[in-house]
Amino acid sequence: MLSSTTCDICPLNTFSVSTATPNSCDPCPKLEGILCADGKIVVQPAHWVHVTASKQIQSIPCSSNKACTGGAFTSNPTVVCGENRKRDIENVLCGQCDDGYIEVEGQCVQCNSANGGYIVLLFFLATLYVSVLHFLSRMASDKASVTIFMYFIQSSMLILSPVTTYMSWIGFFNFNPEKSSGPSCVIPMSGLQIVGFNIGTTFLFFVILSVICAINFVLSNFAPSKVVFSLKHYKKTVISLVLYSYTQITSICIDFLNCTNVEDHGKYMFSIPSVSCDDSSYKRIYPLMIVLLLVYTVGVPSVIFFVLFKNRSRLEEKTDVSFALLFKPFKVGTYFWQCWILIRRVAMACISAFLLNTRSSRALATTMLNLLCLVLQMWLIPFKRTIDNNMESFSLLSLIVLSSIQSYAAPPSYDKFTMSVSLLVVVMFFLAFLIANIKEFIRSKQMKPPTSSNSKDINDQI
Repeated sequence: MLSSTTCDICPLNTFSVSTATPNSCDPCPKLEGILCADGKIVVQPAHWVHVTASKQIQSIPCSSNKACTGGAFTSNPTVVCGENRKRDIENVLCGQCDDGYIEVEGQCVQCNSANGGYIVLLFFLATLYVSVLHFLSRMASDKASVTIFMYFIQSSMLILSPVTTYMSWIGFFNFNPEKSSGPSCVIPMSGLQIVGFNIGTTFLFFVILSVICAINFVLSNFAPSKVVFSLKHYKKTVISLVLYSYTQITSICIDFLNCTNVEDHGKYMFSIPSVSCDDSSYKRIYPLMIVLLLVYTVGVPSVIFFVLFKNRSRLEEKTDVSFALLFKPFKVGTYFWQCWILIRRVAMACISAFLLNTRSSRALATTMLNLLCLVLQMWLIPFKRTIDNNMESFSLLSLIVLSSIQSYAAPPSYDKFTMSVSLLVVVMFFLAFLIANIKEFIRSKQMKPPTSSNSKDINDQI
């Protein structure tokens, strides 16, 4: 029987939790996340175990090994929960933190009030981010360096999720200011409020751009000789924001829809287990998330492909249109490549959500996906510039390395080992990206033809 917490010593791969029949040892359950040692069931990290009403043992993966720390199994299922989490039989998947704590990056941190200073800092950084992006949108549309950099960062965050403690500082590039704060309190929030906060902060970038556009328009009317207003440049920035926020919005929607079934308890969000998928609040938001998924995840690549396909015979003539960044970096025969990149990111988000804690399967899936992308990249060579093709290949190769690391890392060294090596891979990509673009900038300056004034000086000297 499973009602007692006293274990007798049993042979290897067996256990007993009965004192009434001390010689009775049952075979160890063949379930993921469960081992038997010294006649006891030992729960592995990142797994939650409980006894069902039918007296069966159920083992369910947790979203993080910081939430479910593992340990010897007893009649109290919350013994496997991490620090500052409720010791309650209803704390399914260890999703609920103690009162006054919220979950951030898989950890329950104290959070009794909003961190005003940090909120102001996030708003300032968001404004700076949009301003820089708007400045870059005014540059040549045939350069894909920034896009390749952004996609690499966002894909890295998906691969390394949920153990991204060392990498939280780059969360801002993934339109996720909340995650960029690391394991610290920003605002006291419930599980559903976190979902809303993540969506709201993503669209905050568009609001900031609208404010900058309005200010620029007003100033251009008062001082037209000093301030120039170009709506075309703002359209380019909007397209860039849509492309760069695509991964974040898609991940939020897929994570929201990914519920895990816990027998006798119902369904819970896997990424935020404090949220019950059977709750009325969740069901009210559900239709909105479906609409957002269809409009953003499905609609964006569909619209892009329709526009490009419709204008495919005249793309080379449309060099100065606002959507030029969707096709100008690519060769004529691969004008659709931006759509393929978006589809690849959807696949990455699905793998990250549905195989979040099945490490071997997840690592294999992400490795095979990026390997396929690398083969296609080297076969088609879709970018016009050699440096963009080289950096895209190196980006995909780095993602393959990051995926492979996941399959070899195992708790409890998972955090330290994985994140240390992964951080090294990311830094190496940063350095390679920086060096390559500096060399390209110097080369372009050296190859730049002399101006008319310089030519006149040379002719005078002759």
